[in-house]
Amino acid sequence: MIKKTKDLLITYKEVISYLFFGVLTTAVDFVSYYILTRFLHLEEGFSNVLAQFLAILFAYVTNKLFVFEDKTNNFKSLLIQFGKFFSLRLVTLVLNSVMFIVMIDKLGINDIVTKVIVSVIVIILNYVFSKLIVFKGKEKQQ
Repeated sequence: MIKKTKDLLITYKEVISYLFFGVLTTAVDFVSYYILTRFLHLEEGFSNVLAQFLAILFAYVTNKLFVFEDKTNNFKSLLIQFGKFFSLRLVTLVLNSVMFIVMIDKLGINDIVTKVIVSVIVIILNYVFSKLIVFKGKEKQQ
């Protein structure tokens, strides 16, 4: 039983790591959003964008170092990789923002419930983008 569990953890290490750091990234997003709206009394849409930006920075570092264990050969490669990561996260940020506005303003869904629903969709898209475009995997880099 322990060996099977260990084998499963090894087999799905990347996905498990992504989910773990995805939860932490979501926490950065939620805590930032909560502080910006509830304590600093900033507008929800602006707070959402700012919280997402902080989460994107956190996600890049954790995805690079811990999830995909990517080693960049030089500074130019690092900048290109970060540019891809950031650009794709901006795409999901726009999607996030549109869904956020529609769900709150048009559908009347609570802002925290909306953040949960939208976050699940965005996490899935971000994994696909990171896996297939940004951090292509060791087998594709060789």
